[in-house]
Parts: sequence; structure tokens; C-alpha cells
Amino acid sequence: EAWREQQLEYATVVLRYTLKDATIETATGRVVEGSRDEPTELTEVWTFVRPVRGTASQWELSAVQSA
Repeated sequence: EAWREQQLEYATVVLRYTLKDATIETATGRVVEGSRDEPTELTEVWTFVRPVRGTASQWELSAVQSA
């Protein structure tokens, strides 16, 4: 989705990805949370903003939401 408000352009994308996420206790190497082996699928909505008619390098991340 893309839109303009006043002097800004916005673009929103949905990202779906899989990752392995674990919190490891440094001293022992023990998994405290998550898993080293089981992947987790996440879906997030990222919104970017730039000035109207701005360049590609002017896009900035404005918001991230869990979906």
C-alpha cells in the first residue's frame, strides 16, 4: 500500500519470514527461551516514509507492527 499525506509519501509492506530464535545463557550455553532447532514464522507490517518526490535513498523506516 502507498499513499501521500501533506508533504510525505508512505509505503507499507508485509514481511513474512522464518527464523531460529533463542536466548542463550552465556556462562552455560543453555537455551533460556526459544529454540536453536525449531524455526518460528513471523509476519510483520513495515511502513516507510520519505518527502514527496524524494529519492530512493530517502526512505526511512517509520513503523513496525506485528501482524
